[in-house]
Amino acid sequence: MVAKRRSDGRVKSCTLHDLWRDLCFRRSSKDNLLKSVKSNDNLISERGYRLKALQHSSTSYYWQHIRSFHGRDLISSFYVRDMRSLQVLSFYYCYRLIYFMGVQYLVNLRYLVITYLPPSIGKLTNLEYLCVDTEEEVHLLPAVMKMVKLRCIHVNTEAIYDKHCSSTERNNLESLSCVRISKFKHQEMLKCSPHLRILKCYIRKLSLHGSKLSSEKMSIVGKLEQLEVLKLRSWAMVESSEHFPKLEILVLSYCLNLEEIPSKIGEIGLLVMIEVRGQCLDSLVESARIIHQEQLDVENDDLSLVISSY
Repeated sequence: MVAKRRSDGRVKSCTLHDLWRDLCFRRSSKDNLLKSVKSNDNLISERGYRLKALQHSSTSYYWQHIRSFHGRDLISSFYVRDMRSLQVLSFYYCYRLIYFMGVQYLVNLRYLVITYLPPSIGKLTNLEYLCVDTEEEVHLLPAVMKMVKLRCIHVNTEAIYDKHCSSTERNNLESLSCVRISKFKHQEMLKCSPHLRILKCYIRKLSLHGSKLSSEKMSIVGKLEQLEVLKLRSWAMVESSEHFPKLEILVLSYCLNLEEIPSKIGEIGLLVMIEVRGQCLDSLVESARIIHQEQLDVENDDLSLVISSY
């Protein structure tokens, strides 16, 4: 069953009915495809299963033949050194930080869901998919950005480039999610990923200069939900304030082709300043004053207006 759809209508995720799930487990167990066990299950060392899904697992066992391991609710340390055949390792719904001992030996690993980035992550030379499932901020280490086969990085909170990352080394990333872009160097880091097809990022401050932007592309900018500061120079504006729910500062410089600021911009609850600089149309300045006055009329004294145009 379809659980979520993308903005273009395509399927993003699906769910499986409980009855179908139980049927799949029984059939896969019969065919030696999937075995679901717990820490007190003596069948944990049986051979012949290409995939094992483990819950509440103990760390006192080593399974050299297992190729796929899915765990949850584990204790704080987990030994994986002898699981060298692993290609898939995932830990979902783990509500504590889990330290992995010997993860650098999992040279065949291709898919990894983990609660933190271990320093030895760069030794997983065959890794293609990396997901960090945590409530903390994640630093993308230089070793991660140098992994040649890595195609996808997903972080469920917020990721930032480590200060030691180089903006000159290319990688083969195709998908990168929840990365914060707050500095010029961060923008330069994106150039190191020329194959990116999917990018979900946290951009809090954006300055656009130099040329006009089509309304279609400007609408894409308008979808930056974390944007707090927007500075435009000779660019067009989007028509709705709904795209900028967290915008605090709007600066317009030399916007000679912009006739007015959309009135709904004033309805943004967090907006504290509108500034108009340099040469611009009188109608633009007037629209800024109207927005400011409308907010004063509803007793919103937080919004300030700065006009330094000529």
